[in-house]
Amino acid sequence: MLLYFVCILLGVVLIVYSLYRLFRLTYPFIRYATVGKNWPETTGTVTKSGVDVHARGRGGRYYWTRVRYSFEARGVAHTARLNIGTVLGRKRNAVDHLMKFPPGRELTVRYNPENPRECFTQYDRPIPHDLVNIILVPVFGLLLIIGAMAKL
Repeated sequence: MLLYFVCILLGVVLIVYSLYRLFRLTYPFIRYATVGKNWPETTGTVTKSGVDVHARGRGGRYYWTRVRYSFEARGVAHTARLNIGTVLGRKRNAVDHLMKFPPGRELTVRYNPENPRECFTQYDRPIPHDLVNIILVPVFGLLLIIGAMAKL
């Protein structure tokens, strides 16, 4: 009986955690699409770019393009990064994106005048594997809840 209550509690925690992750993932993009439209623009320069890899179990790998850029806001230099996820995390897609962001390329950057570290470019996108985690974790939590309630 206690095990079923623990499963229900774990399921609820997983669902709440996924909602929190969804908020953390989407909030910046919603903010940029609303308030960020009025932020000042400046030109940034790509300082470093490369392909990162994350191993997933037995031989599975997820690749994404990582880009660092710098810009100046109110006479102070700032750096930021742009993560460009690839659908299915394919190396070929990550390398294709990499070719679009060689060091020295200029980007248009919008930044919060009150906090220039809060900035974005037109290339900012959620990383697809984050969306998959946000979908799969609550499904697992829901299955735990349904399974435990069926046994009660």
